[in-house]
Amino acid sequence: MVIGELACGNLRNRSATLEILNELPAIGLIGYGDILDFIEHNRLMKGIDYVDVHLLASVAMDDSALLWTLDRRLGDAAAELSIAYTPEQERRTIL
Repeated sequence: MVIGELACGNLRNRSATLEILNELPAIGLIGYGDILDFIEHNRLMKGIDYVDVHLLASVAMDDSALLWTLDRRLGDAAAELSIAYTPEQERRTIL
């Protein structure tokens, strides 16, 4: 879904960029009914959109994944779900 969103935009070195992105590991997609349940269960009626909820749900179902975003609302929602990545976490891991 993320690669599809990026592919809809103007990318520098488009073919090479999409090829590299397609080689990244992927996490699972969530079905429509499960997304609606996820929205209700986590009270995600906060001004984020459907694609954002898909990102949150996909990250939430993968125990090793965290969401890194510059979008404030999406980042706040990820933090509430304890799935937000912050650069401070990386520093703590390295030390």
